[in-house]
Amino acid sequence: MAKKFMSILVAVMLIVSMVTVAATTASAADGPSFKGGKVYWEIPEKWASAFSSEIGKGAVYCHVYSSKGDGLAEWQTKDEKMTEEDGKWVYDIPSGPYDEVIFSISGGPQTYDTVLTDACIGKTAKTDPENMLQNPMDSNKTAAATTWDGVPTSEAGPHLGITSIGDLVGEVLCPTESGTDVVANFIINYLTTQEQYVTSDKLKTAIEKCNTDAQSVYDAVEANGSITGVAVETEDGKKYDDALQLAKERLGITDDSGSDNNNNSGSDNNNNGGDNNNANTDNSGDNNAAGGDSSTGGSRGSSTTSTTSSGTTTTGDNTPYVVLAAVLVAALGIAVVAAKKKVSE
Repeated sequence: MAKKFMSILVAVMLIVSMVTVAATTASAADGPSFKGGKVYWEIPEKWASAFSSEIGKGAVYCHVYSSKGDGLAEWQTKDEKMTEEDGKWVYDIPSGPYDEVIFSISGGPQTYDTVLTDACIGKTAKTDPENMLQNPMDSNKTAAATTWDGVPTSEAGPHLGITSIGDLVGEVLCPTESGTDVVANFIINYLTTQEQYVTSDKLKTAIEKCNTDAQSVYDAVEANGSITGVAVETEDGKKYDDALQLAKERLGITDDSGSDNNNNSGSDNNNNGGDNNNANTDNSGDNNAAGGDSSTGGSRGSSTTSTTSSGTTTTGDNTPYVVLAAVLVAALGIAVVAAKKKVSE
């Protein structure tokens, strides 16, 4: 009886262990993961007057946050203050779900949203005050482009986003963001509130830059279940459907079906599911770009322009679940053997 109990106990422990590993793996794949370390920033000479002013002297900040919405600390609070070290300003970032950063001076200018990765640890951020980029949330505001010394701009530099008037700004997307969601959230946020800027031409350009396709973007919009400025439940029941139809038209997706070469349904050469399709390709996966929710004071605010809101980003590796299934089968076998042994005794 004791042997049977121990066999079942071991099996249960193995199952619990594998469930924990599987859950941890899935969680890590869902969002960014920064291992932590010091980053440096050089204040541009052009900004020296702002820094030396009575209001801003000594108040230099590093705002760290996640493209998924989580921030390390509140904008320009003491927890974000940088310290001076050998003529540079330094900030020690703890490990966490962070992949973007903004440097700023109290009462003065700030940098544009900059992608942050482990490759930036120990590196110096350099700001070009002559290269001012449009604020994604407010086209009337600008911020200075910033890159990392020794890190390719293609890996970590000015964050790629779509502004409120449909212009593309920045260069690189965070590693775990989806380009599909960047475009989809632009439509969700502005299709009915600023329709004049959500044009077919601008959407086409954005789709190409974000390495996605029209059908995938539409699927993400539809899956979101909400479009800013349009209630899903309305008196006539048509406004939300009309908005979806408008999105489909701006994306260049037709409602034709049944032909061998149509763009939307059913056939071998369509764009929505056949062998030669153009939709839901690997190009809209985890390494595509996006933009994030930066809860900043003067930059992107709490934008959802690039936030993953449609659930299209995949979690990646399914290996733990396969192993878990194998362990479950093994555990069942152990229990059966133990039971048979009990009967024979």
